[in-house]
Amino acid sequence: MCCSCSIYLTSRTYNMFLLRHLFFLQQYFSMTVVFFSLIGLSTVQIIAAASNMYLIYAGYSKRTWAIILGCCFSLISFVPTFRHFRLLSILGILTTTYGKFNVKIYMYCYGHHLITSSSESL
Repeated sequence: MCCSCSIYLTSRTYNMFLLRHLFFLQQYFSMTVVFFSLIGLSTVQIIAAASNMYLIYAGYSKRTWAIILGCCFSLISFVPTFRHFRLLSILGILTTTYGKFNVKIYMYCYGHHLITSSSESL
């Protein structure tokens, strides 16, 4: 083996070593970025939900609502697989649809009184 061939093999091996480690670092860097962005987003969602719940019922402080909702929202971390998460998503869609139809039926039955009483006052 000549000297230039051994240098080529060494540089090629070194390049493969660098590529492998760069991919490894890139994978952990992207996982770190996703981790911190999810923590930031979940914190914002908990604060927003606590603020909305405080507007609905002001019996508790916003901090208490944030603790209660944070405990409820953290339960999603116990979902074992994506299949179970998908089932929970379908359950959420069904309950949202049920709530929507419940409000529509209520407004159909009792909403016309609200509309006529507000228009008479004008």
